[in-house]
Amino acid sequence: MISGSYCRSPRRARSTGMPRAARCTPPTGFISEDVPCYSVPMSSATKGEGESGAASTVVEAAVESLDDALAAVSGGADRLELCGDLSVGGTTPDIALIEAVVARVDTPVVVMIRPRGGGFVYTARELDEMRRDVERSATLGAAGVVLGVLNARHHVDEAQTRMLIAAAGEMAVTFHRAFDLTPDPLASIDVLQSLGASRVLSSGARDSARDGAGLLRDMVTRAGDRLIVVAGGGVRAHNVREIVEVSGVREVHLRCERDASRIRAVKQALAAPTSFSSTPESSSDWR
Repeated sequence: MISGSYCRSPRRARSTGMPRAARCTPPTGFISEDVPCYSVPMSSATKGEGESGAASTVVEAAVESLDDALAAVSGGADRLELCGDLSVGGTTPDIALIEAVVARVDTPVVVMIRPRGGGFVYTARELDEMRRDVERSATLGAAGVVLGVLNARHHVDEAQTRMLIAAAGEMAVTFHRAFDLTPDPLASIDVLQSLGASRVLSSGARDSARDGAGLLRDMVTRAGDRLIVVAGGGVRAHNVREIVEVSGVREVHLRCERDASRIRAVKQALAAPTSFSSTPESSSDWR
C-alpha cells in the first residue's frame, strides 16, 4: 500500500455467510435497532505484523474547516475527509470549503456526501442531491467521496449505492460507518465489493474500533485485497497501535479538531518500535 493513496479497488464479489453473533448496543451517534457484536481478546494480536506494518498505516483525518485541514496536514495526515458539521457525524461541506481546501493542500481530499444528520435511509430528493454532490466533488478536484445508504432493514441499499458509485466515475468511494448498522457485516463486505466500493469505514459495530477489533479482523480477512477496511471510532495515540496489530487494518481514521499534535501523536505511535499500550479506551464518538 502506498501511504496516502486513494485508488479504486478492483471489483469482485465473494461468497456470503457468517455465524450468528450476540447482539449489542449500536455505536454512539446512530439511531438503530440492535446490531451484531463481536470481540477478540487483545492478547491475540499478531506480533509479527507490528513494527513495519504499523509504521506504514495510512492516517485519515476528518476535518470541517480550512484551518482544520491545514492543521491535519501539518500533523502528517495522509488523507483528509472533508465534512460539514462534525457534531452530527459529518454532512456534505459547501462548495466554497471544498474549493478552498483542495486549492491549499497537496494531501488527497475525500468529500463527505450526506445531506443531513440522522439516519441513512434517504428520500428520492435527497438521493438526487447526493448524486449531484458526488458529481460536483469530482469537478472540484476531490480524490474521492464518502457516503452510505441503507434500506429500511438496515442493509446496504444496493441500487442507490450503485447509482452513487457510478456517479463518482474514477473517484474512489468509501462507505462510511452506516456500515456498522448492517445486520450481517461480512455479507455487507461482499456487497460493497460487488458494487465497486474502494473502502469501508467501520468501528467493528462497536462504540470504538478498539472494542470492535475482532470484527474488524474478520472484515479484513473477508475483504482481502479487494476492499480496504479503515478503522474509525475512538482512535487515539494510546490505542492506535493495538487496534492495528489486533485487527490487521492498514488505515485508520480520526478527527483532527484543529490540533496538529493529535494527528502527529497517532503517526508517532504507529512509527514507534514498541508494542501497543493497554491503556483503556474512553472515547465513544463515531468519527
